[in-house]
Amino acid sequence: MHEPSQGEQLRRWSHDQVGGRVDGPERPEAPAEPEQSRELPRIVLPGEGRQVTTFARECAQAFNTADTVFQKDGVPVVIDPERGAIEKLDEYGFGTELEKVAITIIEKRVKVGEEEVTVKRPKTTAPTAAKMVLRTREFIFSLRKLERVTMVQQPIQRADGRVELLQPGYDAASGIYTMPNKVVVDDRFIALQENGALDVDGTCRSVSVALRSFLKEFPFVSELDLAVQVCAMVSFYGALLFPTNGDKLSWLMKANKHRSGKTLLAKMCIIPVMGKAIVQPFPKNDEELKKLLDATAIGGKAYLVLDDISGHLKSSELNAFLTASHWGGRKMHTQTDFEAKRQAVVFLSGHEVTLSPDLGGRVLECRLHVGEADAMKHRVKNILNDAALEKPLIRSDLCSLMWALIKAWHAGGRPEVFTRDGVQVGVSQRPGFQEWCRVYGGMVMMAGFADPMGDRPDDQSSDPEYDDWLALMKNLADAFQEGEKLQEFTFAQLIEKCIELDAFKWAIQGSWKSDKETKERWFECSDRTQSLMGRMFAEKYNNTSVDLPDGRKLRFGRQGKNRHRRYQVTIAVKA
Repeated sequence: MHEPSQGEQLRRWSHDQVGGRVDGPERPEAPAEPEQSRELPRIVLPGEGRQVTTFARECAQAFNTADTVFQKDGVPVVIDPERGAIEKLDEYGFGTELEKVAITIIEKRVKVGEEEVTVKRPKTTAPTAAKMVLRTREFIFSLRKLERVTMVQQPIQRADGRVELLQPGYDAASGIYTMPNKVVVDDRFIALQENGALDVDGTCRSVSVALRSFLKEFPFVSELDLAVQVCAMVSFYGALLFPTNGDKLSWLMKANKHRSGKTLLAKMCIIPVMGKAIVQPFPKNDEELKKLLDATAIGGKAYLVLDDISGHLKSSELNAFLTASHWGGRKMHTQTDFEAKRQAVVFLSGHEVTLSPDLGGRVLECRLHVGEADAMKHRVKNILNDAALEKPLIRSDLCSLMWALIKAWHAGGRPEVFTRDGVQVGVSQRPGFQEWCRVYGGMVMMAGFADPMGDRPDDQSSDPEYDDWLALMKNLADAFQEGEKLQEFTFAQLIEKCIELDAFKWAIQGSWKSDKETKERWFECSDRTQSLMGRMFAEKYNNTSVDLPDGRKLRFGRQGKNRHRRYQVTIAVKA
């Protein structure tokens, strides 16, 4: 009996669930243009009587007739024909790239008998001449500007409001180059009315059923986590609908155990669009992280996946990268500074991960929970992996699903308010990311999923540090006697309270000490803990208030200096 292949299993959800076309044609590769099928212009190399700037302008004009050399962030670049990577053009590659679009010649006056004639013969541009050209403003800023490279057709909004798919090749209006590929993005999941108009509700139902079927074997903690995954997928595919310099959220795929599928969720966002997903472990130190972030920005990369994270993640470098619309620094092993647009969407993946407040405010979490004690016993029917997701037909289905959702959202008026259980609800918004939330949160809710930016049903916030602080304040409030309004605590007492509550585990290090005679015990903090928790008590939460569930207001502050410093907790009587 024939056992269905992995690819066949994966594609059944399209046909069985929504009747989607599963045998769509692959995009044929464009036939190679016969060599010298068109007459190439002749460009005279610089030399006696021939200035470099004139040569540079003519080279730029020749390059602008073909998709070969572009200018990105003031640097001449070429596109790798296999990977789509943006690479700097150097003086050694200049000559061969120029010969694709022009014939470079030298002119020499020679005497034949009593007459002088001009002799013209082909010659490759020498690296010394190429180096001068690559540094001239006349060449650099005469080239067409390249903003980014896409591996499949992605939607873009034109100046007149239309939303359409980019065609393969260079798009002059946006500066985006779409690589030729076999992935067909079409209207296979679009539902139509009898008059041929787009059926918004029918299309949204089609997309919802297909995505739920495709994602049903992942152990999402709640409907919210399913909505976050859908939001990650549609926002990555539809990234061109949002300004490059706009503030956009990043992602954390976390689980309670290994082998849960958390990294696969990130790949499901990336592979359909990019063709593959490169995953890297989180760097061991800030210096290595900075190098990685620099390379990501300079290369104009669309994504960065940092995997195998555990414990508490706090990184000023990563936080700055997620905040920046432009990223700068110094090129490695040089004295040259660089500046580039930050295009990359960051995906973090790990188990039992908590984020610092700064990172937590810029990241949406998708949580998985494997119920089996042994995660290796967790079984799935349709196995997903890189090889399956990289198939052109699977990529075509997933991209077409995202395109159908985007098209329905646009045709439906880009709504921001939806009906849930008879109640009108709007898309929740993260501070600083309001427009991003309205766009992609609206798409997700349009398809009937939960609000991806909404509150978690388990009341867990995305800021574990504040959760720990609130737990500490509640514990201190419980120690107040009837009618008592103020208590004072030492730094050591607050630390011991934190240990008792298992709070701030990521920051508290040290060991318990005891006096042999008095049997008195105390916790001796490390220097790092003294610094971290000292700043937290004395600066971050100094003169701050929290509202307790019973209606009381608790205020935290400090008094005195050095050894005489005390932390005061005052409590207001319930209204």
